[in-house]
Amino acid sequence: MASIEGPRPTNLALQPDQRQNLAPLGNDAGYGGYGTASASRELSLSLLWRVAVEWRWLILAAIGVGIAGAVLITLLTPLKYRSTATIELNPPDIEILKDESSKGGRQSGRSDANFIGTQLELLTSRAIAERTAQNLNLAADPAFTGQGKKADRDTLNTAAAGFVQGGTQVKLQPLSMIVRVSFVARDPQLAAKVVNGVVDSYIATNLERRYQSSSYARDFLQKQIA
Repeated sequence: MASIEGPRPTNLALQPDQRQNLAPLGNDAGYGGYGTASASRELSLSLLWRVAVEWRWLILAAIGVGIAGAVLITLLTPLKYRSTATIELNPPDIEILKDESSKGGRQSGRSDANFIGTQLELLTSRAIAERTAQNLNLAADPAFTGQGKKADRDTLNTAAAGFVQGGTQVKLQPLSMIVRVSFVARDPQLAAKVVNGVVDSYIATNLERRYQSSSYARDFLQKQIA
């Protein structure tokens, strides 16, 4: 029986003139044409300059967009004005009555930190804000309500008090009894009027409280003597 044999593999041999030597990839091959691998790990002025030159149009476009955006935001942002007033905190002098064991006299509460904290809270309190808004009649002021806006009187008074309280800022100066009261508004005249109104309301409130205290003490002593 005859057997059929398939084609046997043929040994291919390269001729000496067809062989090519493949050069190994060394460590000094660069990436992207910007220098060697070892040099790319370190930033150099020449490398940065070549990158900047190649991407100059993209960089210039990004800078232009940033400048245009900043100018647009500046033009669209409304101006705000800050008005500042300065007041001095004067703690009341406490009069101590004479008795057999003490000489009596007056004692000042100037070093009392509780007094300073109380006055700062009073300056930013709701009561001072409501009194300021009422004294200045902000509910009828076009600078606050705007042109053509109408609302209930109580609603406007409440909004005016919130406007005064929300915009009032106080800061105690270091190592002193001086307090800076400031107010920020879009209208410079309104800012000055409100900050002066806050200071006036604070002074009037303190005077009323001291008068009420003196009146109460006088009535109490008169009752004790009688």
